Parts: sequence; structure tokens; C-alpha cells
Amino acid sequence: MSGTKVEEKGSTKQHVPPKQAEEDAEVKVPLPFHRKRSVQICCGVTTALLVVVIILILILSFTVFKAKNPRITVTGMALQSFSANVDPSLKSVHLDVSLHLNVSVRNPNIASFKYENSSTYLFYRGKEAGSAAIPAGEVKAKQTVKFSTFLQIQALQLMIDANLTNDLAANVIPVSTYSSIQGRLNVINIFKRHAVSTSTCTANIFITNTTLRDFNCVYSLKIMTVDVSSYTFGGKSR
Repeated sequence: MSGTKVEEKGSTKQHVPPKQAEEDAEVKVPLPFHRKRSVQICCGVTTALLVVVIILILILSFTVFKAKNPRITVTGMALQSFSANVDPSLKSVHLDVSLHLNVSVRNPNIASFKYENSSTYLFYRGKEAGSAAIPAGEVKAKQTVKFSTFLQIQALQLMIDANLTNDLAANVIPVSTYSSIQGRLNVINIFKRHAVSTSTCTANIFITNTTLRDFNCVYSLKIMTVDVSSYTFGGKSR
């Protein structure tokens, strides 16, 4: 009887739940070769496309989307009125000057150029004599905006010195103007540039016939890759 019990004990097997047996079978099944191959091809194509997009962006940034020179140009300057009165003390001269300026802003880029309020300044031998406002605006891609502004100086007092004495004796008053605009180029919200364009012009006022001659301008541009939201507009940049 004891032998029968031993046989029953030796023939006892561990019971495995059906659900656990199915999970073990699933874990042991290897991933088919064609599925591995598909995953590798998909990753390779995605990587290749990403590299192509990056290369394309770099090429466009140096060609089509490259920031070009927005330019402010004083295309003309006309003398509207001029008078010079010597102070009775013979120590100073009072000038009344009115100048009409034709200004253009050209944008050669494929994106619009927005510029903030600025000014044009008039100088006599390096001394600031007056200013005129340049209102904010926007120049569309590949376009030019033209406008006019007036520089009016009343009762400008100049102390008589050697330079002024010589200028009055020659009946010629040399003047210069400085114009500046500051703005932003934004190409598809990816390529952003902050640009500062300036124009410096010189001319001579002939007192005898109140005419303006020898008009000449020099232009400059500075492009920076900075966030213009942190830049203060409207200041005089010289």
C-alpha cells in the first residue's frame, strides 16, 4: 500500500493556468524577419528625409532667403526758404531754414520689411540744427516706398566764429543730414533679421540766390541676428 502512494506522488504534475501559458508562448515567439526589415527601412527613410530638409533649409538660408540690404535713400533735397540775420551785438547769427526732402525706402528681399519711427537730422559743421520725423511703415517684398518730409529750423542761433565768418563771406552755408531707419525682416517666421539702414547727405546753401547745390549722399547698412523685441527703437543711431 505504501508503494502505491509513492507512485501517485511521483506522478503529480504542476498545474499551469491557461492565460499564463499563452503569455509565455507569445514572449518566446521571435519577431518575423520581414517586420524587422520594415522597421529598419522606415527609420532609414525618416532619417534621410530629415537630413534632406536640414540641407535644404541651409541652402535656402544662404540663397533665396538670405537677407539683403533694405536702403533708405534721400533722393532729393530742395531749399524752401532761407534767411540769416546778424545779432546787433555781432556775436551771433540767427538762421531760418526750411528744407524739403524726398526719401525712399527700398526692400529687395522676398519678405516684408517693417521699420519703426525714426528721424532725419540737419547739421551745420557737425552741430545739430534740427530734425524731422520719419513715420513708421512697412515695405512689401521687392518694393520701394517713397515719401516727403520737411526740415524747418527757426531762429537757429550760431555763435560767430572763424568758420561762420568765412562761410558768410563766401555766401555759402555747408549743411548735412543724417537719416536712419531700424526694422525687422521676417521670412516665414524662420529667418529673422534686424536691419539698420542709414543715409548721410551733404549740400551747400548759396545765400545770394537761396539755392541748394552740391548734393551728395553716402549709405550704409547693418544686419544683425538679434531679437528686435529687446531693442529700443526711435533712438538716434550715429
